[in-house]
Amino acid sequence: MTWFIDTTGDKKFDYTVEWGVDAGALYADVYNSSTATNATAICHGTPSLGADQSYVVSIDPKCLRSPAAFNWGA
Repeated sequence: MTWFIDTTGDKKFDYTVEWGVDAGALYADVYNSSTATNATAICHGTPSLGADQSYVVSIDPKCLRSPAAFNWGA
């Protein structure tokens, strides 16, 4: 699953967050939107499943340059 994060309010995504399973383990990687495909993650989040089986990821705000607010889409 991929989420798109807009931290500047310009309706263009600045980061992508990939949430998935690899070898039976959950992962959440954050990428800069200007980074080419197959790039290295700029940081890692903490993936989990919500009580309602929703996909959840927690990310240190410093990874996103500590925005005051953000918009997201999936």
